[in-house]
Amino acid sequence: MTEPQPTVHDVDAHVQQVAVLLPFPVRLDADMGGTFAMQIDLGRRGGVDDPHDTAGIDPADPRWWVDIEGGERTYISDFGLDADPQAVANWLSTTAQQQQCPAAVDADIRRRNAIVTASHPTHTNQATDMAAAPSSTPNPEQRPGHER
Repeated sequence: MTEPQPTVHDVDAHVQQVAVLLPFPVRLDADMGGTFAMQIDLGRRGGVDDPHDTAGIDPADPRWWVDIEGGERTYISDFGLDADPQAVANWLSTTAQQQQCPAAVDADIRRRNAIVTASHPTHTNQATDMAAAPSSTPNPEQRPGHER
């Protein structure tokens, strides 16, 4: 006896469980051109019209996947709907970081900046203060002997 195909509702519930466990923020979008199931948006690499990197699981073939640039490259896991959400999130996070998905890369940059800012509380103020302070060095084009 074959198991019944999972519903979009089953897929959406699992996608939501996995998404909240990722170590970086993501958006959920519905696949309006296909299964109508939720997908995890991993960011866009190029311009406004370029496809996003996405992750999800399809009801017809319930294995987790990551599509890079709208499917230019696809990574398919052995994780199905019955997989532990944390295990799926770990695989998805590792794959997104290895493939330099914008959501994962941008999160790494934000995390490093937060660590630097927390370690050096005056770090962000220093840049503002330096920009606002008058320059003690005259502009090279205003120095005597550098007229053009």
